[in-house]
Amino acid sequence: MSATLRERIGDPSWVLDPITEIKGVRNAVILSADGMPIGAAGNADRDTADKIAAMASSLQSAARAAAIEALDAPEDSPASTITVELEAPPKKDSEERTVLGRLTMMPAGKKTNAFIVVAYAPDTPMGIIAHAMATQAKKLGESLMSVSARTENSTS
Repeated sequence: MSATLRERIGDPSWVLDPITEIKGVRNAVILSADGMPIGAAGNADRDTADKIAAMASSLQSAARAAAIEALDAPEDSPASTITVELEAPPKKDSEERTVLGRLTMMPAGKKTNAFIVVAYAPDTPMGIIAHAMATQAKKLGESLMSVSARTENSTS
């Protein structure tokens, strides 16, 4: 029986802490592809992490399916990054646009079957967030690949 991702990475804070240290990051969540939270940091308590994980999993599935259809891409094409920008409702008689913040989601390393989701302030540069997420996802993937497989005959 294979270990769950949570069992394999232990405390996920080492993945999320460098991201939540960026000014303007509100919260970060690692979730499995089926919508189960693996870990959370920032302002995301357990209930918030559960909600974000479930909804982000649905968002990823829907966005991927739409992109595959729109691009006539192979069915097994993975989605890499999804960003949602949320605006405040417009003020009466105003065309002024007020961005409340952004949510970015990307795979948490290769072959992990998990995602990192980060919510951040509108003035936080998207490039900095994407770079931090990609760096941490790569570290997570490398960490998981460096763990040697154990067999029943293993003495370690």
